[in-house]
Amino acid sequence: MKKLLPLLLIAFVSVSALMSCSKDDVDGETGSRFKPSDFKISNIKATQRAGSSTLSISFDQTNTTDMNYTYDSDGSFRIKWTVNSTDGNTYNEDRLLATVLDAKATSAETGTIQLSPGKIADISTLKYEVYYNY
Repeated sequence: MKKLLPLLLIAFVSVSALMSCSKDDVDGETGSRFKPSDFKISNIKATQRAGSSTLSISFDQTNTTDMNYTYDSDGSFRIKWTVNSTDGNTYNEDRLLATVLDAKATSAETGTIQLSPGKIADISTLKYEVYYNY
């Protein structure tokens, strides 16, 4: 039994080490190599032309990791935009982020939020959430 114990210990450590290894480090929450915080959203500009019920949004999306991102192999990430109108109604729009983005690269993106006719967006309330599309 004393000779068997070291062999069992070596086998246990070896199996544990193999199970913890992964070709790609997969995020436990998303099942992807990426997580929402790997995408930086910046340079946000929102405009609503007079008489229009559409809020136009332009922004930059940056892949902050050292890995190339592709929708097909890494899953889809989305951005949900939310804004209030000046009379307090809440409007939102949801869309895919860039489907291919190289490591450390930035992509110029656009989005829109459709408000009811005659409504004016309170741009100071504009916010977003990046999330994994399960």
